[in-house]
Amino acid sequence: MKVSTTLIALLVLASLSKTGFAQGANATNVVQPKIMVIPYIKESEDLRTVLEADFKKREVIAQIKNGFDNRGFTTKDFVATLKEAKDAKIFITNTQSDIKSALVEFSGADIYVEVEYNLVKTNNGGIAKIILNGYDASTGNAYANITCNSGERYGTDDGSLITAALITPPVSYGDKPSTVPCLDNFLDILQAKFTDMVNKGRSVKVDFSMDAGAARDFDSKVGGKQLSDLIDDWLAENSYKNNYHAQGTTAKRLFYDDVRIPLLDANGRNFKLNKFGQSLTEYLDKQGVKAKRAIKNGGLFITISN
Repeated sequence: MKVSTTLIALLVLASLSKTGFAQGANATNVVQPKIMVIPYIKESEDLRTVLEADFKKREVIAQIKNGFDNRGFTTKDFVATLKEAKDAKIFITNTQSDIKSALVEFSGADIYVEVEYNLVKTNNGGIAKIILNGYDASTGNAYANITCNSGERYGTDDGSLITAALITPPVSYGDKPSTVPCLDNFLDILQAKFTDMVNKGRSVKVDFSMDAGAARDFDSKVGGKQLSDLIDDWLAENSYKNNYHAQGTTAKRLFYDDVRIPLLDANGRNFKLNKFGQSLTEYLDKQGVKAKRAIKNGGLFITISN
């Protein structure tokens, strides 16, 4: 018998101490992630009710949550968070992607981890394989991926197989054996990636284009400077630690493939990409340049309209 299910684990990583808007050169590392595990749902399922009739998903979620707890991480219960979100009436539509996005934003998640597991029964036992994929919740950038493998275990139930794959050494990830529990190894990778983001900022893509009816292009002069230079100067001043990179520049399009923005705002909350876009379009408006902004797949898209 073969059982396959995909889950998503959301890691809400919160700093032990609050830092400023730009975090500062001496920002402390975030060391206590808050973790919430939620189920991935198929098109025919509803994220808000999927756990009610599926014991297997509840079991896997509990196993992963316990693994995080045993490593000393703070975890947040999915069911309780979902109830809070319902009470707050954050679900405006019934589109599952919108429900997930709203729940992510409500939870304050920085990272989500997609967890796929496969349980295969053999004559004498079974094998569990669990794939963990970590992504930045704001941008969709990949953080880490790893495959946990229990190996064939004899006379064991599904719960024991999942435990063996995640937290019982020796395990294997990829095709290489290891004596480090797979979940520990994955969390170490995530922590290193997150610490790097604290120190260097979150990487986002910023794409500038011209509306078809715009009278100017990026070579046009605005206040004595080319528009492209005005934009570049603003990014130099407002990107985190002046860290940004332009991949391509033409008269009709500017594309920055790596612009660093702060991880936290002045109140210690997640700094939103939309806030960065708002500041940018307000600056352009003061220069007499009308611009619309949109966020898609974790990227910021700016369209010049005049």
